[in-house]
Amino acid sequence: MRKQSIKAVFIIPVLINAPYWQPVFKHLASYIQDFRVFTSMWKDYLPEYKDSFKVNIIPGFKYKHSASSAKSKGFYSPGFGLANLNILLKLIKSKPGIIITSAYNIWTLQAVLYKLLFRKKMILFYEGSSLSFDYRESRLRTLYRKVLSKFVDHFLTNTNSAKAYLVKFLNIKEERISRFPIQTPDNVLFTGDQNLIKNSNDNRGGNIKFFMASQIIERKGIDNLIEAACQLKRLGYDDFVIEIAGKGEKFEEYSRKTLKLRLENQIKFLGFQNYNEMIKNLKASDVYLFPTLEDTWGVAPLEALAAGKPVLISKYAGSSELVENYSNGIVFDPVNIEDFTEKLIWVIEHPMELKKMSENAYETIRIYNASSSARYINETIQRVCPTKI
Repeated sequence: MRKQSIKAVFIIPVLINAPYWQPVFKHLASYIQDFRVFTSMWKDYLPEYKDSFKVNIIPGFKYKHSASSAKSKGFYSPGFGLANLNILLKLIKSKPGIIITSAYNIWTLQAVLYKLLFRKKMILFYEGSSLSFDYRESRLRTLYRKVLSKFVDHFLTNTNSAKAYLVKFLNIKEERISRFPIQTPDNVLFTGDQNLIKNSNDNRGGNIKFFMASQIIERKGIDNLIEAACQLKRLGYDDFVIEIAGKGEKFEEYSRKTLKLRLENQIKFLGFQNYNEMIKNLKASDVYLFPTLEDTWGVAPLEALAAGKPVLISKYAGSSELVENYSNGIVFDPVNIEDFTEKLIWVIEHPMELKKMSENAYETIRIYNASSSARYINETIQRVCPTKI
């Protein structure tokens, strides 16, 4: 495969808790001769992607949470990025022909300055839409985004809802926006032995096992999950187990609540798990749970689909757009405890249907995965830069 000779840089300030980007970057590096990632917060490569793409650490980016509360408007903590001119200086030194930037942070502003100074190209990736992430009620933020958007050559987004936001609130023409699920997992990493996926539901017996990997915070909807589990037990259902991997500020509170409601046999908090431990527990489960109250996207449910697991996913997750009800998963309203409980009951009472749903889950990620994401980004770059710049 012949690589593009253009120099491309993907700038994303924070990559510490975003391992799902690494397979996309690996595949993107196979398309572009000189591709690298600029970030300020980076932990390390996952073993599977060691040195498969170049990373430059650019110090100086900080995220400051604002004093005002966003509770009435959403669950994402409001704030803004702070940065020195390191990223602009690095761009000037590196001289990329095209920059791919993420959202409307302070690095994006510096990328726009670089584009204008050197007449280069720029793609903005806006992962998804939610009330607090969009800051729709902030006139100042909306104005800032509208101004920056005028200088962007093209936009990429995971979701239709984000595309609608860009068109309706920022007045961006539809032809400048491409919607494609970009943040997607490496299906090879999660799939493993396909015979296990095909046969995993053939001889079911015992409890249905739900699995969830998440920060233990209010936004992830775990309190609602506990309430729904309590309802299940009141209705006489106790043949299920919900395993939750992760840590967070609500870990102790939710653990105590589980004990108080005598749900310790149904809900098990596993604590922090590394990526490989999480994958192992995911593959050992029957259904993946994602009861978030607000997520612009949500890669974890897609990782579950890649492992051939149906997902029970909140309608407030952007990635719910890839879930077809009773085909590869079920979309529900976690705020409506009755609806939440009904969907859990359906899963418990229909174990044999999960076999076909598992096959459909895997087929979804055969279409949308890290390889197809990188290919789509590369095709977008070719459209934006038809000639070398």
